[in-house]
Amino acid sequence: MPRAIGQLTSLRFFAALAVLLSHLAFLADNQNPAVKWVYDNLFFEGYSGVSFFYVLSGFIISHAYGDRIRHRHISAGAYFAYRMVRILPLHWLVALPFLAWLLLIKNEAPGITTILLNLSLLHAFAPQSAIHYSLNAPSWSLSCELFFYLMFPLLVMLRTRTLATLAAGGIALIATAAAYWVLKGNQPSAMAEWFFYLNPPTRLVDFAAGMLLYRAARAGMYRDQSGTALEIGLVLLIPLLMVVCHQMDVPMPFRWQLAYLPAMAALVLVFAHGRGAVSRILKAPLPILLGEASFALYLTHRPVITLAKQISDRYLSSQWDVVLAAALLVGCVLLSLLVFHFIDKPVQRRLRLMVARFEQRTRPRGRTRDQTRTLAQARTRALAMSAPALVTIATVAFATTQQSAPLSASIATVGPAPATRVGVNLFGPETYNRQQVFTNLIAQSEWFTAEGDGWTRMDDRQLDALGWVKYLKPGQAAPRPLILPPSPFRRVAVRCVFLGEGELSTGGIVEETDRGSQFLDFDLVSQGGADEGAWIQLDRTNPANPLRNIDCREKGRPAAEMFHPEFVKFLQGFAVIRFLDWQMINGNRGGVWAKRTPAAYSSQIAKEGVAIENMIRLANEAKVDPWFLIPYNADDEYIRNFARMVHDRIAPERTVYVELGNEVWNDMFEAAEQAREEGLKLRLDPAGDPTRAQMRRYAQKSRNVLQIWTSIFADRPEKLVRVVSSLNVYPDLAKMILEYEDTARWVDALATAPYIHLDLADRGQRDVDWVYSRLNAAIDETIDYAVQNKAIAASYGKRFITYEGGQHLVTTDMPLAYGVQRDPRMAAVYERYLAAWKAKLGDLLMLYASTAPIGEYGSWGLREYAGQPLAQAPKERVVRQFLEDLDQ
Repeated sequence: MPRAIGQLTSLRFFAALAVLLSHLAFLADNQNPAVKWVYDNLFFEGYSGVSFFYVLSGFIISHAYGDRIRHRHISAGAYFAYRMVRILPLHWLVALPFLAWLLLIKNEAPGITTILLNLSLLHAFAPQSAIHYSLNAPSWSLSCELFFYLMFPLLVMLRTRTLATLAAGGIALIATAAAYWVLKGNQPSAMAEWFFYLNPPTRLVDFAAGMLLYRAARAGMYRDQSGTALEIGLVLLIPLLMVVCHQMDVPMPFRWQLAYLPAMAALVLVFAHGRGAVSRILKAPLPILLGEASFALYLTHRPVITLAKQISDRYLSSQWDVVLAAALLVGCVLLSLLVFHFIDKPVQRRLRLMVARFEQRTRPRGRTRDQTRTLAQARTRALAMSAPALVTIATVAFATTQQSAPLSASIATVGPAPATRVGVNLFGPETYNRQQVFTNLIAQSEWFTAEGDGWTRMDDRQLDALGWVKYLKPGQAAPRPLILPPSPFRRVAVRCVFLGEGELSTGGIVEETDRGSQFLDFDLVSQGGADEGAWIQLDRTNPANPLRNIDCREKGRPAAEMFHPEFVKFLQGFAVIRFLDWQMINGNRGGVWAKRTPAAYSSQIAKEGVAIENMIRLANEAKVDPWFLIPYNADDEYIRNFARMVHDRIAPERTVYVELGNEVWNDMFEAAEQAREEGLKLRLDPAGDPTRAQMRRYAQKSRNVLQIWTSIFADRPEKLVRVVSSLNVYPDLAKMILEYEDTARWVDALATAPYIHLDLADRGQRDVDWVYSRLNAAIDETIDYAVQNKAIAASYGKRFITYEGGQHLVTTDMPLAYGVQRDPRMAAVYERYLAAWKAKLGDLLMLYASTAPIGEYGSWGLREYAGQPLAQAPKERVVRQFLEDLDQ
């Protein structure tokens, strides 16, 4: 075996480190602009480390096995066994425990075909991201290495000119395909990523380049030019190239491979000569040790990052992300050293010894040199030529055993509608909606000012960046309502803790029990009244050290617990939760990333509603799929950062739904009026039809949002559902949206809101019996319209789902409202409605809404308040039984 090239071994560590840094995606959302810049411009581009690995692989395999194979000093079987011994054991070591965790803990796992393809290192040949990124995502690159190993005995026999011609031809073909992709206006997609980044035949170009570099180095090319200056220049060139690629927005089909290939090739060639000071440093024992452990670092870091981020999201705020990143960097490197020393190295030694013994037993004897050389060439060529056939057979087997799947994330295709599933829209978390969402009792309210007899909302100028009061004016106090615990309760002990200097008092159904400089204890004492309330009041605060970080929670509740257990339990059983009211979308505000609600903001009903981080955390904790809405006026930075945050923080088993705005067809909302005005101004309908212009503008802006989300979810497109919504009773609107330009290409599902609706405006002629005598017909009518919309969706190959649904009985006649909503016949209405949906439509039904009192603007809640007995909540009772029967 030729001697190792120490400086190249050391460089492997830095390539693996670059890949690790690219997976610290949570840094992209950091509030510190410098941290965000470093991630976006440098760390994100760390995927280029794979190009270095492939070029280096071609160089090192040529160095280690080229002459031995050509002169038949090693058998084909022994050569291949040595290479498999290098990559398979550690791959299985990481993949199999994760598979066991999926089966035993999560009670879910990929299909048997996916598992077999992964464990046999054939998974990167599959275009579907669920396969090539299965188990341990970085292991896809080992599929490419397997392909390289199989092709090497053929390639090593080629003359240098022939090999160079083939490599240049491959580069030209890839560049042509990338240029065609970009000129066609295509966005990055799962198919593009697979073809230009993961596809083993595409990446063979990198490997062939490494083989050519070895021949060049062996011939002494550029040896005299290599030295300290050139080594330092190349070390600086790589990060500079990363910044240039990001700042110039070089299209991803070029960045995934070709943009970095020349620099990586130069790096390998110059450092192979090892004539500079940097090479001398890299030949030291510690860098070489890190390089030897780089394979362990490459395979173990992603599971560690994923686990650590899930834990940190539960216990730490995003302010700790930089510390977390540094800890992960150190921790992953130390873990790789341990894995290398105690597992990888001993296993390698044992297995390589076994292969060596096998090689000795099978080495042919008694042939002349010429006979040996001729026979060796024939055998190695036969072996190499069989490799593509083996891969083709495996790929064909894969195709015949897998379900048909879309080859591009940008073109959605559907088969039969999925089974019926039920989700729920979350009503706003304001205190008057009588649902404790957050364990902190003040998170669902805002500061007011008490001056005289009334309360008015506090001036934002008196609040700091996280919503805490900076100062009080003379004679001013600042009350803040508390959300009451779920009913029924009689006495609940509460402790408020805080930082800073000041004084708190209480009001409402509160009995104070103790206080100190950093805490306040009291009991909430309920008499069962519907109008009961409680609040704390800031009476004094020191502007130099304001009273802040107030956390009031029931005694005994964990400090790290964000969501009240009763609320989380209520959500479990539903398939999807939609965050319409949590995001305050109907107010047509928001869309600037720097102005969004921070996760640690004191009020989660202020600014732009609940923080994105907290919505993601709820979906993960409740184990339900989230449905996010993008503000109509969101800019591309907001859309992209939102998508990236969801992609990086949501549990991998969750499916994410996304849409632009809410009911942009509904002229009651500002976004609809804006869309109409913009559509007419842009002359999107030549005939000047305002409705068509409005829908086309909505389609146009939806397409932009969905394209960006598609690019972010390119690694798992099956976990993203891209939605456009329309008016259920006006099916032609759906056609206007889907037929406009290529909008349908970026859509997975059409959604409407098939409400059970009656006009209750004429109170003089309406009573409870009159309402119930007409609800069956109302159900039939709304379902019939839904069937028409489903047919339109199907004509475009899309799913049909709902974004809202249920009863829509609105009246200012409160006795009538109470009578209708609390009538036992409401249960039969929901039974008929749910049965009709399941029988005629199927797929996802999103009910509106979770918990809300009966009111003059609607009685939307499945229940009126948290803790309401099912016997008193006919809508929730029927829905719970339906969910149980579905067993979703």
